[in-house]
Amino acid sequence: MKHTGGTWSTYLGQLRRAGLIHEDATGFTLTEAGWTYLGHRPAPMTAQELQQHYLGVLRAGAARMLQAAIDAYPNGLTKNQLAHEAGVSVSGGTFSTYLGQLRRNGLVDQHDDLVIATEVLMHGATSNQLG
Repeated sequence: MKHTGGTWSTYLGQLRRAGLIHEDATGFTLTEAGWTYLGHRPAPMTAQELQQHYLGVLRAGAARMLQAAIDAYPNGLTKNQLAHEAGVSVSGGTFSTYLGQLRRNGLVDQHDDLVIATEVLMHGATSNQLG
């Protein structure tokens, strides 16, 4: 489903009107009513569970990039280093696509010229990050 499509907008509107989600600059979160609707709030994943989850669901190249960022932590990698470690061409569109996916999912940040695994990915979420 495309986030620009009418179906997305319809579903999103229904969730908002029902008071099940909240949207702010960082994205969407479930409200307490949303969690109640689901039946329970799951226990947060540990850092290792979170890493294994994403390494298992990402495409192979993105997973290799994520593993390289995890292995380098707390240090970062330049884009060239990250591409080299993952066996992906830094000049290709695939690299940019994968890096964007990792950033959108909150798995890596970019600081200056370095790509660094996020604190949440490496240490797990704190209670105030869970909403």
